[in-house]
Amino acid sequence: RHWFVVQKNKINEILKNNIKYLSDDKDNKHNELFNFIDKINPHIIHMEELPEDFMDKKTARKLYDNDRFYKLVETCHTSQYKWKNKKFKPDKFAFITRLHAKQYKDSSILKEVPYEVIEYPIEYKDRPNREEALSKLNPPQDSDFKHILMVGLFTPGKNQKEIFKVAEKMKDYKVKFHFVGNLALNFKDYWGKFISDNREEIPNNIVIWDEQDNVDKFYSAFDLFYFSSKLECNPLVVKEALGWNLPV
Repeated sequence: RHWFVVQKNKINEILKNNIKYLSDDKDNKHNELFNFIDKINPHIIHMEELPEDFMDKKTARKLYDNDRFYKLVETCHTSQYKWKNKKFKPDKFAFITRLHAKQYKDSSILKEVPYEVIEYPIEYKDRPNREEALSKLNPPQDSDFKHILMVGLFTPGKNQKEIFKVAEKMKDYKVKFHFVGNLALNFKDYWGKFISDNREEIPNNIVIWDEQDNVDKFYSAFDLFYFSSKLECNPLVVKEALGWNLPV
């Protein structure tokens, strides 16, 4: 329940377990990273987030050294980043949305660094029979109800608490709210305020499925996707929902 493993397992499968996880200790992590870089001698290092937002400054300065033998590519996953705070210059940006190219085209760093927009496509799929799809869930869900879906790790940014408040106001309606996502312990300060450990106080019109390795079975069966996130930019869950012709 408390470990976010589905995505990790998929990455391991793609990379045939040829993957390196760094330790949690800051000094060990720094040394392990550069020992690993020296060992594999990469052509490209792709940063899934901007180093200013998550990386130790000592590590970032060494990684972005001007004499580096590898190319650095960065991807930004928020529309809220203040580019005036950008300190480290990669060799290229890989943007997930055309919004970034439009939003930051006048930024001084973008005049020096080339970029490419690589936007994840919507893959359209045929919806199955609703009653049959609901019956295949475990436990099966009542087809007389409307079923509303939210997908995401329980965090302040994903903002599941908003949906809990809506569900509280709709207890007398034939509507159920479903949450697919991990209750990770490192975010318990957030979700622990409205979800107890034994879940006894959860309203009857809320179903928490925890982390799932086949979210398509939920997209294909339910009636509406509720996107409550506060700061996400071009998220996959919305595209996945639209691909299943699920109203958002």
